[in-house]
Amino acid sequence: MPSVMDVEPWGGVGPRVILVHGVQAAESTWFAQRPLADRMRLEVVVRPDHRAGALFRGGDYLRDADELAGLLAGEPAHLVGSGYGALACVVAAAQRPHRVESLTLIEPTCIGVLAHPAILDMCQRWWRERPQDLAEFAARFGRLAGLPIGVEFTAEHWDAVERLRECRPPWDARLPLEAIAQWGIPTQVYSGGHSPVLTAVAATVAAGAGGEHVELVGREHAVQTLGAPFNDRLQRHIDHAYQT
Repeated sequence: MPSVMDVEPWGGVGPRVILVHGVQAAESTWFAQRPLADRMRLEVVVRPDHRAGALFRGGDYLRDADELAGLLAGEPAHLVGSGYGALACVVAAAQRPHRVESLTLIEPTCIGVLAHPAILDMCQRWWRERPQDLAEFAARFGRLAGLPIGVEFTAEHWDAVERLRECRPPWDARLPLEAIAQWGIPTQVYSGGHSPVLTAVAATVAAGAGGEHVELVGREHAVQTLGAPFNDRLQRHIDHAYQT
């Protein structure tokens, strides 16, 4: 199967850290982490079909996890995933737990962990009947995820919504959280304080993985774009992983 991932190296010294974006592009997801390249070997995963002008062929966190597991085969690394990319990180970590130094998950979109009737209904019915109109799709998902109403979308946001509509559904993901906990992989799960649903998801994922739930407010879903407040916590998390 041909690779659907490219890897861009940022920095050449320090611990190996693989950054995995979600339905938004890699650069806009991780630009605030560039300063970490002075003290970490950042490897930024880039899906070629997320580049400007590329034809999107449908995301699949299980396929992405297999490719991440391949990246881990040669050398251990710390995995950092945002949104949809966080799901691939969890699955890959369960496949290669002895190769994962730590996990950092930013607002994972596996809403199904809450087992709420509305979520289950969407998994069983709504996804098959998902609206073709992007505005309606975004509005329905926003209501379900408890996202703020009236936020103005940029062109990149609309691209991300379209990608989300074509992905393997993240809401009913059955993530191997128990395997993460059993292996004792140091795990932090972030939420941005803008959505009660996504906050509950982050807390539930953290508890299931035996990790820590951290809330950093100010940038909604894109917690990592806070820059230093996130980067400093990530640095401490990685440093602590070496001490355990």
